[in-house]
Amino acid sequence: MKPQRSSSLTNLVTSPTTLLAIIGVGFLFFDAQYWMMLSLPGIRDDMCVVGAALTPFNIGFAIVQSMLAALVVVGLVASLNATRPSLKVASISGAGAILGSVSIFCLACTIPIISLFGLTASLNFFTDYNVWIKVSSLILLVIGLHQLDKQLRGECERCAK
Repeated sequence: MKPQRSSSLTNLVTSPTTLLAIIGVGFLFFDAQYWMMLSLPGIRDDMCVVGAALTPFNIGFAIVQSMLAALVVVGLVASLNATRPSLKVASISGAGAILGSVSIFCLACTIPIISLFGLTASLNFFTDYNVWIKVSSLILLVIGLHQLDKQLRGECERCAK
C-alpha cells in the first residue's frame, strides 16, 4: 500500500496563510456577484427590475458559493506543488461556479440582443428554475472539492501512477 500524502483540504484551512488566501479570493468572488446582483436586472413580480436580485437568499447563496469556489482555487494552486492540477477538478468546479453565477440575475433580461435570435425563451429556464440551478451548482462545487481532496491526498487514479 502506498503511503498517503499529509496534505488535504483540512490542512489548507488550518494553515493561516492559506486561510487568508481563501478569504481574500472569496471576497473577490463575492464582490463580483454582489455587483451583478446590484446592477443587473432581476425578476420581481414577473418584471425585470434592476437590483431585484439583491435578496437575502441570493446574498447568502453568493457567500457560500464564493467561499467554496475560493477553496477550490486555493486548493488547485496548492496542488501545483504536489502534483499537476486535475482538469476534472477544474472543469467540475468551474461549471458549478459559472452555473451558480448566472442564476443570481435574470439572464434573459441582461442579454436582450439574444432575443433577436429567439433564444430568450430558453434563457428563461435559468430564471424559472434558479433555486434548482443554485443547488446543482453547489453540488458540483462540493464534488469538485471532494475530487481535489482526493488529489491532494494522492488517492486519485492519476496520482497513483
